[in-house]
Amino acid sequence: MARARNIKPGFFTNDELVELPFATRLLFIGLWTIADREGRVVDRPKKIKMEIFPADDVDCEQALGQLADSGFIARYQADGIKVIEIANFAKHQAPHSTEKDSALPDAEGFYTVNERSKNGGITGKSAKTKAVETKSNVKPPLDNVIPPSDNALIPDSPILNPDTPTTTDASAPPVGGGDPADPDDFLPPGAAPLPPRQDLPAPANTATAIAVALRPLGVGATSMSPIVIGWADRGVDLEVLVEAVRIAREHKGDESIPPQYLAPIVERLLNPVERRTAPRQAAVNEKFNFSHLDRSGDQRAMEESMQRHGITTPGPDEEIEFCKPN
Repeated sequence: MARARNIKPGFFTNDELVELPFATRLLFIGLWTIADREGRVVDRPKKIKMEIFPADDVDCEQALGQLADSGFIARYQADGIKVIEIANFAKHQAPHSTEKDSALPDAEGFYTVNERSKNGGITGKSAKTKAVETKSNVKPPLDNVIPPSDNALIPDSPILNPDTPTTTDASAPPVGGGDPADPDDFLPPGAAPLPPRQDLPAPANTATAIAVALRPLGVGATSMSPIVIGWADRGVDLEVLVEAVRIAREHKGDESIPPQYLAPIVERLLNPVERRTAPRQAAVNEKFNFSHLDRSGDQRAMEESMQRHGITTPGPDEEIEFCKPN
């Protein structure tokens, strides 16, 4: 999601930045708007180009390399993610207090967590932590939450109560009362039984089935789309649609593909060149089509009129003589 950022006048007079091409400098500004509050963005040049230069022919991979060589950004991979981090971003930008914490790690693989007040504002304190379960989970590790000893949770533990009498007599009641501990009590609980398998209900109609099948492929289609309904009515095979998505990916990259973009590709697959170039009958405009009328009477009337006026039609080898003025 793009965000509003600040541009200081010194940007235009930076002696190192002015040495870079114009498109590279403009890309640098665009990176600020798509970066998170820590100045980080996923290193995907094609995606960045569509965010900043959707209608311009700019080599973002080359421009990012120029910015990295000049020290304006850092490109690294941490926790399995390729990341771009803008240098001194927090020094020159003031993100809004409601802006979410960064979901991307720094170069050492740590995630930045900001402490927030009750009203949601940033208190100015922040900490770095490793993710526990997923890359987007920024909770501190469990070692910082669980007390150093599990015995602190057991009030009758003789370890925490040295005055508690102990005995080795098997006939004596156990310390703390109750039945003797069963060794199985200390085993981890078993997993809960899985519920019986339930099959998902079948789609209500063919259009819904097409929309559901295309959604994991990154096609933003719904069952109410006229194009999807048209494919369902025509019985378009799902394999044809999948092949159309594959062809579209060669130009769209990782972007979402609307059904309008996919429709002409599907038509080309359904109607190959040899079928689309077949001769077609010329369309006849019925408004000016008089082939069904009998014009023999008009022909006889024209010939009789020519005879009355002494006009004869020349033969194929005769020349037409025009009347010359006196």
